[in-house]
Amino acid sequence: MSFNSSLNNWEKDVPAALDLKNVSNSERDEDMHKWLRDIYLSPNPKPALNLEPFYPGWTLSSGNEIEPGLNDVSMAQMQMYGSVLSGGLAGHAWGDAWYAGAASSTNRPNGATNVPADDPKINAISAFESQAMGHLKSFILDSGHEYRRLIPAADTNLSDSKKFLHTLSISEDKSFALGFFTATTSPNPDPLPELTNLIPLENYLFEWWDITNGSWIREGYIVASDSGQLVLPSLPNDNDRSISWAYRIRSKKYVDEVEVTIDEPVEEPVIPADPINTGPIVPDPIDPDPIIPDVIDPNPIDADPVVQDPIETDPINPDPIDADPVNEPSEDANNDDLVSDEPDVTVDPVDEPEAEPIDPSPVSDAPVDENNDNSGDPDPVSEPISSPNSENIIAYPNATTDSFWITGLSAGAKEIKVMDLSGQLLIQERIDGNEPTLDLSNYPTGVYIVEVVQKGLKKTIKVVKE
Repeated sequence: MSFNSSLNNWEKDVPAALDLKNVSNSERDEDMHKWLRDIYLSPNPKPALNLEPFYPGWTLSSGNEIEPGLNDVSMAQMQMYGSVLSGGLAGHAWGDAWYAGAASSTNRPNGATNVPADDPKINAISAFESQAMGHLKSFILDSGHEYRRLIPAADTNLSDSKKFLHTLSISEDKSFALGFFTATTSPNPDPLPELTNLIPLENYLFEWWDITNGSWIREGYIVASDSGQLVLPSLPNDNDRSISWAYRIRSKKYVDEVEVTIDEPVEEPVIPADPINTGPIVPDPIDPDPIIPDVIDPNPIDADPVVQDPIETDPINPDPIDADPVNEPSEDANNDDLVSDEPDVTVDPVDEPEAEPIDPSPVSDAPVDENNDNSGDPDPVSEPISSPNSENIIAYPNATTDSFWITGLSAGAKEIKVMDLSGQLLIQERIDGNEPTLDLSNYPTGVYIVEVVQKGLKKTIKVVKE
């Protein structure tokens, strides 16, 4: 635990000695945000953690001062969000070490705590709005933005951060940003800062984040000025400055791209009509491998095993086929040589035990789209598959070095499978918890396919192991 910043002391002595840097045990205010920002932007950047920020409930007059206009709650929330948006992780005691005399200052009345000595220790769990700490994860890891692209920007993209009292992180291309405005009880508060140096005349979607309840409040689109300045809307609750608020901005182009990635429609295969019999083509019963004729795909050998996932139900024969889409692995399959793009997400239907008979009439007279350009525009002969809450299912962390877990599952989630790109099944588990954990530590680096069966639909996610 470094006094102030490890960048100011240990770093200058042995730069390569630390795998994790920290700020701690000094100031316990917005100065820590600047220290974390400096660590992030240093020539030798390392992950950083605020090990000992502000202690709610401890009224010591030095080293834990409450800033003018703030209180125990707003000080803790300012440090909590400010630490992450300044490039580090937030560690918080929420008054626990100083709650009801668990630790105290020997030369101060009541141990320098404003909590009664006989208050049960369990009350620390709900004191000082500590439940808000849990909503920080939901804010940062929300699927509507790519948090790993954020760069601390309170000093570059806020008109006045009040020396890092207000904090901001923004993507390098300025397409999205996350920010935090610290509350004040001052009767005449300074105006909140404006966002600056954004994309000139860009249309940004603005959303408030309720840090107490963990929910978004959509304000709508705001156009930046020709100099890239964004005038913010009034705070919720009649512009109530006594409550801290986080927020997010996203350019219209970025919002459209994120929505396509999360909820890209899945095209159903179209069965061409037999020109003579005008009915669906039925494969020769002696053929053990019923393959759709080459008019659909003349070059199956070049097919991408990820893009063209095995279809769970044979569109020609209504009898269910093997529900396990596992291909035989090739002898040369090796994940070490695989290269991945950003993780892809698709949602596919899952077979029901009894398939409905197929209508013998042609499915459609519309031409078959053979380009598969992934433009996100639905094929006129297919309907997008709706998946309740499927956009909330994510794998985290992604990329990972060993384990990851699945979040956003509903009560209807049943099973998870993990396969390599050759289709070989590696892990298959029944879901018995809200956030199941999958372990890839015994498998090589590369790209893996994760399938989640939920409410009659199959969600497919690419997970990268580094």
